Amino acid sequence: MKSTMMKSTMMKSTMMKSTLLLLPLLAAGVGCQKQLPEPPEAAAGDPRSVAAQKMAEQLAGQEKQVIGLGDKVMQPVKLTRAADRLVEIKKVKELKDAYGSALVTLHALDEATLALDRELRHAGASYGAGAQCFRDRAGDYRDGKLKDACGSWAGHYEGLRDRVPYHRERVAALRKELPRTLELMRQSGQILDDYYLFVSQYPGETLPDTVAAPYVQNVKEYVRQFEGFEAALESYRKGGN
Repeated sequence: MKSTMMKSTMMKSTMMKSTLLLLPLLAAGVGCQKQLPEPPEAAAGDPRSVAAQKMAEQLAGQEKQVIGLGDKVMQPVKLTRAADRLVEIKKVKELKDAYGSALVTLHALDEATLALDRELRHAGASYGAGAQCFRDRAGDYRDGKLKDACGSWAGHYEGLRDRVPYHRERVAALRKELPRTLELMRQSGQILDDYYLFVSQYPGETLPDTVAAPYVQNVKEYVRQFEGFEAALESYRKGGN
């Protein structure tokens, strides 16, 4: 029984240390990514350290979600750019529906960025507490390596804390593009709705290229206005590295 409990405790301790060592990678986009020394067990298990670790992991996950949603928003725009001809009613309907799905995704992106900014507002305090935890725990050790490890982790969390305003600015810049992008997405869907109606009422299964060309060109010209959102999304993506 005692042997089983000891093994369980050792496994939990190992998992805690392993997660902490991976933390700089998990927090990509919300902090530095340098390799850190193995933290002393007592410091790693301190509630302040655990809370800061969970905050970093949560923010990393939320940032990944935001980028994923942004990429989904751009999918129909990229399909429109790549379309050489839109003469088959099936293809037109697929594109029309894609804009409808992207509109729903845009609303989800709005909520996701709002939630991310909300957590970032609290991240500074959490990271600061994590840093203070390691500063406090450093005094518990005589071993120089253990003291240095605590110092490294304290510096890590202080670095994360200091970069919180920067990451909030990144989120704000992306959110600034959302209202206009939402309207563009609605208008794009309406344009495709009208085009779909036109194609569906045209005699025959396919629309002649000569008839379709002006409509397709107008759609392509209109979706060029998504370049503002696309640039903001790419800037947000690069800003996390």
